[in-house]
Amino acid sequence: MRLSVVIPAFNAAATIRRQLESLLAQEYDGEWEIVVADNRSTDATASIVEACAGGDVPVRRIAAPEHQGSAHARNVGVAAARGTLIAVTDADDVVAPGWVRAMALALERYPCVGGRIVPAGTSDIRQVAEGLHSAFHFLPFPIGANCAFRREVFERLGGFDVSFHPACDDVEFFWRAQLEGFELGYAPNAVVHYTLRSGDDGEIRQMHGYATQHPRLFAKFGAHGMPRSSLRLAARDWAWIVAQTIPSRRDPARLHLWRSRIAMRWGRARGSLQNRVLYL
Repeated sequence: MRLSVVIPAFNAAATIRRQLESLLAQEYDGEWEIVVADNRSTDATASIVEACAGGDVPVRRIAAPEHQGSAHARNVGVAAARGTLIAVTDADDVVAPGWVRAMALALERYPCVGGRIVPAGTSDIRQVAEGLHSAFHFLPFPIGANCAFRREVFERLGGFDVSFHPACDDVEFFWRAQLEGFELGYAPNAVVHYTLRSGDDGEIRQMHGYATQHPRLFAKFGAHGMPRSSLRLAARDWAWIVAQTIPSRRDPARLHLWRSRIAMRWGRARGSLQNRVLYL
């Protein structure tokens, strides 16, 4: 088996059919498969995956109930996969035509690869910035919704770190890979249409969850050169938050900014306490 596409899934009945149909419409000459790692779904995810099986491209559902989280689901999916090349995407996103081929070609050159993320509904992808992500002023990284690696990388690293939950396991994996000497490349033609969290509340919760993991990254990679966050910027943000009255719902942009800053700064404060580091 040349390539396996691994999809972690949790209660993805509303979205996974569209993703699977996009994958099954791909044109790729090599032998490949789709592996869905079902992470404790209680909806119709399993039946939808089974309904998509039986075609020319094998589609398999693998149960991953031991731990909740995408890192564990990815680990179970990769362990069950038969391919020497592994491409990873998410159940609520949609790969663009040519994605599988672009990832396979990129993996011939690089042991680790990140693709291009385009917000779902974007009318002109030329307006979307290209390149790998470079937050934290440290090493670049792709996100788990659009990444790939050779099996040897996964085996050398021992998989994704399940302690990073609910986020940043993808950042940790590819930083660790680079520190182990594996080169990370960019595949601009491997496009994924990325679904943003629906509703303001969902986006704020996601932002808070991500921020709780930033101090964990610093605890693990500070000794390798990841810089500490700016205390001056953190203090300025908290001063701005406290100085504001609660913005009116009549000004949704200002209200969103206020809530976003609280979510990030409070998430980092919680993460700092949990990991016994200062990363605000």
